[in-house]
Amino acid sequence: MKKLLFFSFLAISLIGMTKAQFSVGLSVGQFKFTDAEDGMNGFNINASYELNDNSRVGLNIGNYQESVDVFGITIKTGIRPITVFYQGDVNVSDKFKPYYGAELGMYSVFASIGDESNSEGYLGFAGVGGARYFLADNVALNLGIKYHTISFEGELDGALGLNLGVDYKF
Repeated sequence: MKKLLFFSFLAISLIGMTKAQFSVGLSVGQFKFTDAEDGMNGFNINASYELNDNSRVGLNIGNYQESVDVFGITIKTGIRPITVFYQGDVNVSDKFKPYYGAELGMYSVFASIGDESNSEGYLGFAGVGGARYFLADNVALNLGIKYHTISFEGELDGALGLNLGVDYKF
């Protein structure tokens, strides 16, 4: 399944390379499971390809974690979502563009105590909403919110993600 998603994304990217509008983004934010008291801080990196003026597909890679020291031993927990996405813009103006979308991918949940670590991957999807405000033709501030649904061994769990970052369009 992973190989199929990767090669599908690669094929879509290569088909329109002559007219391509690629962009990359970096954002910081928080990822919070719905039943947790606190969220995990982290970052998200994305790369996207514009299918047309109002829609794009891409890849997100995130890393969110928290750590505590207990009697001199560091305990870290976190999640690393790796997802493919589709986003569509709502035309409001040239500078302000709200968007909606969906993501599908693998969520690697990890924990480490001292030098020992363990991680497991789970399938999940997310509904996405947000807005980009263009500071220039190729630079935008991006505020996004996502509701993730992750399948943990047959049980579904929800998480909320909130990120603020910058996108650069080539």
